[in-house]
Amino acid sequence: MPILGFGTWQLKEVECVTATTKALEVGYRHIDTADGYHNHEAVGTAIKNSSVDRADIFLTTKVWQSDFGADKTGAAIDRFLTELKLTILI
Repeated sequence: MPILGFGTWQLKEVECVTATTKALEVGYRHIDTADGYHNHEAVGTAIKNSSVDRADIFLTTKVWQSDFGADKTGAAIDRFLTELKLTILI
């Protein structure tokens, strides 16, 4: 996990895509978002459009309290992956 991460709190739509793309371009490899930020799709677009290999990006997101619990959390993770246009890398 990279020591320094790029936070996307308060970034929306085009601004989020632009800033996250630039962060990856200048060397950030840890991108931080959350369901409550409502910008998963923009972060996913930036990652997809980036020239950085997906395997080199460490992405974190957070589950909102209303999605706590075994059944809800699994469904939330599936939704996050769809919104982010990503698959799990292991």
